[in-house]
Amino acid sequence: MGRVRRLAVGALGAAALALPVGLLGAAAAQAATFTPLTLQNGWTNAPSSTSVAEVSAVSGIVTLKGAIATTGTNPVAFTLPSAYRPATAVYVPVDLCNATNGRLDIAPSGVVSVEAEGGTFSNAQCFTSLDGVSFAP
Repeated sequence: MGRVRRLAVGALGAAALALPVGLLGAAAAQAATFTPLTLQNGWTNAPSSTSVAEVSAVSGIVTLKGAIATTGTNPVAFTLPSAYRPATAVYVPVDLCNATNGRLDIAPSGVVSVEAEGGTFSNAQCFTSLDGVSFAP
């Protein structure tokens, strides 16, 4: 079977679902037009030669891609443009440095914060992958 993508379904405390790429429409995802995200609070794009942080929406599903890092301590990495914001808070799992887990907290205002599992924020600072992150707003 192909790659797995994560899809968070919309309400406060929403659980993330893992779906095969084919169920999300791999061809549609590849044809999507991505918009660069404006990072804030010291967050930077493309650590370790990865791709820049971008967002797209296809058939009502918002998808992020790229990777980010920071030397700062502010967990707020970026604010989604209004067209991509969820109606309620969404929590989406992400991969961090040292093969650790984290999550994006996406507020209805579009503010996106990074949380590291176990409170080890240095793993988020080192590397936060946005690849495969999808949610229904």
